[in-house]
Amino acid sequence: MPLRILHLLLLLPCLVLISACDRSPPPQHAAPSTQHSSPRIVCLSPALAVTLKDLGFESSIVGRHGYDLALSPSLPVAGDQQGLNYETLLTLNPSHILLQLGSGIPSKLSTLATQHKWTVTNYSILTLDDIQRTTRDLHATFAPLGSPCPLADRMVATWPAKGSATGPATGLTPANPVFKSAGRILLLASISPPAALGPGSFHHQILEVLGATPAISAGSPFIELDAESLLALKPDGIILILPRGRNDSVPPPSTPSQLRARLGVLGSLSLPALDTTSHPERIALIDDPLAHTPSSAMLTITDQIRGIMIEWSAGAQPVQPTHDGTESQKR
Repeated sequence: MPLRILHLLLLLPCLVLISACDRSPPPQHAAPSTQHSSPRIVCLSPALAVTLKDLGFESSIVGRHGYDLALSPSLPVAGDQQGLNYETLLTLNPSHILLQLGSGIPSKLSTLATQHKWTVTNYSILTLDDIQRTTRDLHATFAPLGSPCPLADRMVATWPAKGSATGPATGLTPANPVFKSAGRILLLASISPPAALGPGSFHHQILEVLGATPAISAGSPFIELDAESLLALKPDGIILILPRGRNDSVPPPSTPSQLRARLGVLGSLSLPALDTTSHPERIALIDDPLAHTPSSAMLTITDQIRGIMIEWSAGAQPVQPTHDGTESQKR
């Protein structure tokens, strides 16, 4: 994924997070729709599209975002980071338009929504709590009244609230010391230039809920680094979260040595994660195309990080996700 697009997906929402309260505001709504017997959804958020699909509402989606990775490419594109395509929206005649904008609902869209009785909702999705809250809201909006939501229930089990007696699916609680034995873990979202996923990012929260120790304990959700700062951090393990392209057919690196080579200049630094004196190199790759989308895809990413941490805590080489999403072990 080009670094420019990564900045759009990660940095802009983070700027909103800095100014936000501890509790995210409720979704913004525009005029309710009464003209459709069944929903016709234009989803202008790649993250919301993933969750809608996992909830089983894909068949109701009639328009998508230009950078969407989850839906059929045959669906019309009704907008992207550059703006909305109002002509396409009018043609699609949706009942619901779903957005994920740091700013409010565009005034032109609000005017058209009133005229055509569209329901427009703008979500803020910055944390694991936001992902769970959004999932329940989407389910409540489009599912039959009173129906269960297994996807949201799975999120509660996987990301237990602080102080909860119920741990993740492995039976571990956030306070479990097992993962802490793997040392301080650095999550890198980019190699050139190096950039880490820090406090406030949902990736950082995944480490915390699993009971692992993040190498970065203060700062912003997206932090650009240099060789000097990496040496100062001294991470005991490095997880590269570098999504591959949707149609990328090139197999990912599958061994620690191949991953070290992918680090480039960073691979030559004297870091505990790269020191093989007492254990194999602790480098792992997560290249799921959806690895940076704040959505139900984070359940899969949590499972992958958990697998890596189990292997590192046991002193073995980490589980390496393969190109088809399964896992292979290197011992």
